[in-house]
Amino acid sequence: MGIFVRVSRLASYLGDQAKNHSLKGDVREEFVKAVEHTKAAPKGEYGATSEPAMKDGKIMFKPAFMSVADRRPSHLQLAMLHYVANGVVEEACASEPGAEQSEAEPPSTHVGADDDDEEDEAPGGAKPHSLVVRRGSSEAVEPLSADAAELIFAGSEGLIWHAQIVADDYSNSRHVLPSGELKPRRPLPQERVSRFFSSLMRTHDGRWIYGGGALNGWPALTNLEVRSITWKRARDRMVHLGPICRLFDAVTGEGAVPSTAEQIRTFAAVHLKPGASVRVTLRAPRWSSRGWAPEAPGHCFWFDALNPSGPRLVYGTHMVAAAGGRELLPSSVLDAASGWRAGAAGAPPPGADGKGGPRAVRVHIFGHRYAKVRESAMDRETWHSAVLLEWDHGTHCTVVELAWLNGLGGYGGKSNFVLDREAERPALYDALPAALKAPWVSTRAEVRVIDVPARDKAAFAHFLAEHTGNARRFLQPAFSASSDVRLSHASRAHIFRYVLNFVVLNPHYVRNRSNCHAFACDLFRHLTCGSKVESFHFSPHARAAMGLVAARL
Repeated sequence: MGIFVRVSRLASYLGDQAKNHSLKGDVREEFVKAVEHTKAAPKGEYGATSEPAMKDGKIMFKPAFMSVADRRPSHLQLAMLHYVANGVVEEACASEPGAEQSEAEPPSTHVGADDDDEEDEAPGGAKPHSLVVRRGSSEAVEPLSADAAELIFAGSEGLIWHAQIVADDYSNSRHVLPSGELKPRRPLPQERVSRFFSSLMRTHDGRWIYGGGALNGWPALTNLEVRSITWKRARDRMVHLGPICRLFDAVTGEGAVPSTAEQIRTFAAVHLKPGASVRVTLRAPRWSSRGWAPEAPGHCFWFDALNPSGPRLVYGTHMVAAAGGRELLPSSVLDAASGWRAGAAGAPPPGADGKGGPRAVRVHIFGHRYAKVRESAMDRETWHSAVLLEWDHGTHCTVVELAWLNGLGGYGGKSNFVLDREAERPALYDALPAALKAPWVSTRAEVRVIDVPARDKAAFAHFLAEHTGNARRFLQPAFSASSDVRLSHASRAHIFRYVLNFVVLNPHYVRNRSNCHAFACDLFRHLTCGSKVESFHFSPHARAAMGLVAARL
């Protein structure tokens, strides 16, 4: 476990690092701002980071609630730890400006290295928005202006997305509505050739930015930079040519992007013949690999489903401020109707004391299989684990789980742990900000914190039993571990800091290693100060197939 240090000590340490590192331009300015902000923090405030140490002449830094090896961090990583602890971040410090895409990035339909030589058919903002979104909020995304396109920072760290480009007269009933419009919000986004290329804008440095609003109706897919265009030729037995051809590559500068109406018509006539296909690789703004918004890093959200003023959803580092009922932004920035504030009309939620919220007193690990009418062999061996927290106020519990990035935003907000899951439009989906509505990504992780109307473990077990069955939600639900919370710093705000630190530094979801079971065990051990716990039980066949070792998960 990490050792908590006062913010003043962290500020002093960051200040020394600012002097010792050769920071450049706006990076140095933003880093210095971070240090000054930390020095100005109230005395006695704690940050969820652990004390740095020297080893063999190198700076070693181990964040709290981490199961990763020690490594020397860059100055931007140190700044990010400060931001995660205090809920303040600037876009210039959201990622390393000169860093290249990691070679360890797992391949995916949506996220991965900028390499798409094979056709990927697997399914799956700059515009300001409220950090807390109420029901009835608009999902409309306005087109991007040329001036706004110039403000999108270049960088290699943003999430990579792919989209299928189809002909203007494309009419496949699997992908087209009876009205002739493309089906919206497909796992692999699709767009007609004329609309896509006519919506591109070129910046002064030669980059092409998609400014047509929400790509294929996904509110989060905006302000995307075109990285490559790939053409898969139709099969021709008489012409022996390679099936894949790169028409444009932003890295090498080879090829061209059609921009005029005549060029677009020629492009469609040549490259979108029957049997051929065109795919574009797009990159989101560089902060997108850290969170859903530049000012709130961390792919983590809290669904405050039981708030007396109505359900709300808070994401990223703003969860820490919201944990105790403090307002998130000045009233001039946050719309008066967009979120609950301390002192607003109506009774405040339990633990809204402005000091960190209620304290966790009991923690449990539970697991289940997903309900399906017809199960495959893989379905029978697939289990999900999560953590149930009991609070000192005794009015409700909270489920904390690790899952695929955008797994709820890309699936209509149908969480298994909300009462209205079967509704056409669940309250969770209404509360989701536009930034969270995107195709799911099976190689990236998000942490979900969902309040449930169960007072304790027994009430939650009744909820699981009530929704168990092949045509319901769960199969074989069971609790595998329970314990009192022994950690001193176990308020809601502290726990939010822990899970934010975890997902910021462990952003990938790896099925046989960094998965929901590993997260549940790590969080349980952290809150119980090292209690022995094993991963939720698997059958011997599943354990062998997934390469899992329960003793270490």
